[in-house]
Amino acid sequence: MCSTNSSSSSSWCSRPGFVFQPDDEQLISFYLTNKVLGRDNFVQDIATLDDICKYEPEDLPDFSTLESGVQEYYFFCPPKYKSKNSTQLDRKTRAGNWKVTCRRRKIKSKNGTVIGERTTLVFFKGSIPDGNRTSWFLYQYSLISDLPNQKKRVFLYKLKKKDNGKAEASSNESQPSSDFPSIAEEDAANAISLDDLRDSEMPEAEQGALPQMSSDESQPSHDLTTVAVEDANAISLAVSFPVEIS
Repeated sequence: MCSTNSSSSSSWCSRPGFVFQPDDEQLISFYLTNKVLGRDNFVQDIATLDDICKYEPEDLPDFSTLESGVQEYYFFCPPKYKSKNSTQLDRKTRAGNWKVTCRRRKIKSKNGTVIGERTTLVFFKGSIPDGNRTSWFLYQYSLISDLPNQKKRVFLYKLKKKDNGKAEASSNESQPSSDFPSIAEEDAANAISLDDLRDSEMPEAEQGALPQMSSDESQPSHDLTTVAVEDANAISLAVSFPVEIS
């Protein structure tokens, strides 16, 4: 965590040897929480913008006041809606649009409580749906609910450019970016297979105890006919009758 030295106008984060790399839980529980509660002196190292979509992605790093060491840039910004009574966020810039690429990810505290969400956006140049996908990613962090004594509603953004050789791609691509797992991949990673469930719940002596019919048993006998009769109490009686073979 970076703090401002009261005897100097520069923050500890701007000094050699210090990097700013908080994880998702820290961004929500400390930085965003203190910001919405009006405790700006705890989070003044992160720049505050009135509208992040007023700028193009390549212009935003100039407004960052932090050196993360990995070309990640952090900003606070209030939500901007498409209209006064709308609940839809306006993510359009002069040159393109920020587009949500996958479902929201829940952020949990150290004790397992969900405290916020992370939304991943990718910048598309041009108008949707004909825009071209770029390598600029924006992560939007939000609280799961309003806090007592909350002073304002603010999002925390992390900007990052991924140089993976696929800076430009068509917006009509059906495959998700390789930098993030698809929803199916996330579900598969968290899923429990039936075999795992069976092995964990069935006693060792019972595993594989289900009888299987052998190839000899599946064929009818040539000299014996078996008739199964069930009584009212579901008791099976096997009655065998010899058959003469001419």
